[in-house]
Amino acid sequence: MIPGASQPGTRTCSYYIPPISETLAHFTMLGNVECAAVLALRMLGRTDTGTIDCGNGISSAEKIAGTQINGSAKQILRTSHEAAINIALLKGNNDVALALLQGLTVRVETDLGAMESSNPPANVNKKDVAALLLHAANAGVPLTSHEVRWLHQRIHEAFVAYRDPSMATAYRVFDPATPDGTYPYQPEGDGLAFSDLGVLLGRLRVAVPKSFNSPCARLRQAAHRSLNSAKVRRLVVAPRAWILCGQREGPSGCHR
Repeated sequence: MIPGASQPGTRTCSYYIPPISETLAHFTMLGNVECAAVLALRMLGRTDTGTIDCGNGISSAEKIAGTQINGSAKQILRTSHEAAINIALLKGNNDVALALLQGLTVRVETDLGAMESSNPPANVNKKDVAALLLHAANAGVPLTSHEVRWLHQRIHEAFVAYRDPSMATAYRVFDPATPDGTYPYQPEGDGLAFSDLGVLLGRLRVAVPKSFNSPCARLRQAAHRSLNSAKVRRLVVAPRAWILCGQREGPSGCHR
């Protein structure tokens, strides 16, 4: 029994908050390095941003560290950045979301450029960059024609890799016909991480009747209401019509 928790069968609604020394994660605001994570949690719990200002989501400390940040740390910073954008949109903090989206665009251009360079840094790899492009597109960053083609190549590599007959046992670990052995937590193939395949579904628009009163439907309706401003609606629903697209590919607009 956790100290302070309700006894079984009671309705006292008591709860236990562990001391700060026992919490699962500590976020540092030194140099704003984990600002996006703190911002995401703040908006999730309180809706507003309070006194937290992350700018475009890329801290000065991260810029200085550059290629010295290890790959895992880069993914933590990237996913925190994406979380802050999605929660900002959900909570209707559109100006915050817009600034963060511009920073996520910088991440896309920087990491893909590094990946395609003649000597990619050790903290950049193909699957991580593919995940960045997928999640960035879902959040509202308009991908350029070059970025889309690059991502299509990764999708094709994943299509070939995960359908290879040699992968069969990875999908049937508990099948009696599968021999005993050591198997990965999830199938491992080329192009995209297996867990990122589902992210592609985020690019599909599914019509749900308003009368369908499931939690997912309510969440989707709330998200649509929060995107009611014209500027953000163009950014997220039709990003190629927004000015960021022109800023990325020149005054003539986006390449189709």
